[in-house]
Amino acid sequence: MPAEPEPDSQSVAMGVLLDRSGSMDGARMAAARVAAATLHLACAELDVWHGVVAFEGAEWILRSGDASERALARLAGLPANTGSAMSPAYQALLNEMTARPETLKVLVIIHDGEPHDPPAVGHLNHCAAEARIEVLGLGVELEAGNRREMRNLFGERFIDCPSAAALAPLLASVVNTLRQR
Repeated sequence: MPAEPEPDSQSVAMGVLLDRSGSMDGARMAAARVAAATLHLACAELDVWHGVVAFEGAEWILRSGDASERALARLAGLPANTGSAMSPAYQALLNEMTARPETLKVLVIIHDGEPHDPPAVGHLNHCAAEARIEVLGLGVELEAGNRREMRNLFGERFIDCPSAAALAPLLASVVNTLRQR
């Protein structure tokens, strides 16, 4: 039986922008932590550059190459107690990813609703497209209005995750898609 194809670690880079606003508290945040930890462990195993940045602000939670227990503990202890200004964290991760040499760059934004700064996010989406970085907006347990806003921001790159429990498997499917490229 043939083995699954492995990505060339020099050709793939992954970034996760993680909402830690107060509305993410509870099951959403717990699921987001598990999803980010799963992504971190998978990318570390595959030697794929990756990073996790939380907003509001631009706090690096995990960086590629940091396989320490402290990195996972930092993620496990990440509280959901900020606002929803996404652009400073988005800009920080975008700057890092733009400078990366990999040919396939994917930035996943995990969010439970509309950001406080949609014009800035729209501009950063445009900058990401110019830098050939694929941006996926992954909405978690969205209300109708927030679903519309996420669709407006991410268009066909919007993924609607109906439940917190589905988040980790959904993010894992993104990584599996990269394995096949």
